[in-house]
Amino acid sequence: ERWPELLDEPEEEEEYLDFLIDYVAQINGKNCGTIVDILYSDAQDLAVISFENQEFMAPLLDETIHEINRNDKSINFNLPENYLSVFLDNNPSN
Repeated sequence: ERWPELLDEPEEEEEYLDFLIDYVAQINGKNCGTIVDILYSDAQDLAVISFENQEFMAPLLDETIHEINRNDKSINFNLPENYLSVFLDNNPSN
C-alpha cells in the first residue's frame, strides 16, 4: 500500500508507527537492515534500522517512504543512493 493512505487515525498517537518494528527496511528496493525502534518527535519520526551490527536512522516522511508492504513486512524508502555511507563505520569521513 502507498504511504500515507496506509495509516488510519492512530489509537494512541505515540505508538502509531510501532507496527514497523521488525520490518525489513529497503532503500530504493535494496535490503538495508531491520527496523528495531521508532523515535517520535515533533519535527519528524525516525526509524532506527540495524544493519551489519550498526544502526542508522531514516526519516518517516511522505517524501521518503515509497511503499509499506504489510504482507512482506517491509518498507521501501526513497533516499539517496549513498545514504547508508553517511552512517556506517566504513565511511572514510567518519
